[in-house]
Amino acid sequence: MVFSGLFFLTIFLPVSLILYYAVKNRTYRNVILTIMSLVFYAWGEPVWILLLLFCSVFVYLFAIMIERSNRKNLSKTLLIVSIAILIAILGFFKYSGF
Repeated sequence: MVFSGLFFLTIFLPVSLILYYAVKNRTYRNVILTIMSLVFYAWGEPVWILLLLFCSVFVYLFAIMIERSNRKNLSKTLLIVSIAILIAILGFFKYSGF
């Protein structure tokens, strides 16, 4: 599915917007956006949802560790390690010819 595709413009986007605006609770709105984003992403190739979820959880956990760190040097190290791991993942998929 592409953003300019007929299915996206006539069905997926309107359904997403109707669901989003039908709910008033901000938390539920975020859940709806997350689910619709995952559905859109999975439309191309569902197996890559696992990679997306892994990277999201990975970044979230490292952000929590950085926030809870009391030492500036540890925070910098955690940030550098997390960025390096994400760049390694990107490099693998970009240059490995998978």
